[in-house]
Amino acid sequence: MTTKEEISMIGFEIVAYAGDAQTDLLAACEKASQGDIDGARALHESAKQALIDAHDVQTRLLSQEAGGGEMDVTFIMVHAQDTLMTTMLLEKQTKYTIDAYQRIARMVAESREVRERYLAETIKTLTDELNRIGLEGFQINGRSKHYWSIYQKMKRKGKEFSEIYDLVALRVITQTVGDCYSALGAVHSLWHPMPGRFKDYIAMPKLNNYQSLHTTVIGPTARPLEIQIRTFEMHEQAEYGIAAHWLYKRSGGSSAVKATSAQRLDDQINAL
Repeated sequence: MTTKEEISMIGFEIVAYAGDAQTDLLAACEKASQGDIDGARALHESAKQALIDAHDVQTRLLSQEAGGGEMDVTFIMVHAQDTLMTTMLLEKQTKYTIDAYQRIARMVAESREVRERYLAETIKTLTDELNRIGLEGFQINGRSKHYWSIYQKMKRKGKEFSEIYDLVALRVITQTVGDCYSALGAVHSLWHPMPGRFKDYIAMPKLNNYQSLHTTVIGPTARPLEIQIRTFEMHEQAEYGIAAHWLYKRSGGSSAVKATSAQRLDDQINAL
């Protein structure tokens, strides 16, 4: 005969096992996003074992009678059942996620360090060309896409891996709109543009007033390279929103004044 107190304790035990499983599953997803597939698999197996333990406790409970004849399902038991169900769904999603990352890792077929080195060499090539044509005061930033970003873009846009062209991407930030188009010409003189992959959001801004030139080229070693080109003012609005754009205009583009104004605005907001 099982008392209500014992039922509650067993319910807490189920929740504890499910909680351990959830912790391992979330950690598994994080490791997978960092490319540590083996570590993710190990945590997934640990979570599965915790779920088995939780099911064993649940089976033991259901095989017993509560005091008074019929089992008295208390709030904690309802909570335990819900937690267990949620964890089971999370386990299925985690397995799918790890499998997806493993496929992406195989398709990328090179370490992030190799891509970072490729990025540095590409930035140097473009920097030399922009200097050669006389552009001044520009910046070039680059990034190598994480597995997490690749996975999210494939999922969000319903694309296959072969349709993701920005595994490695550059952003060129210039002083003027004219410099943007000069930089675009330099990019296309260095590398052949991919058909259908050029968008002029400067001449035709998006509805949210986003402005930039986007082009994808066949870069060094014949691999796709996405490049965005915009002015500093466009970059402020794209990255930080209309408030930052207003501060930029007000400061005349001065970094020192802009930082002071931004801090003052932060102080005003914090005081509300």
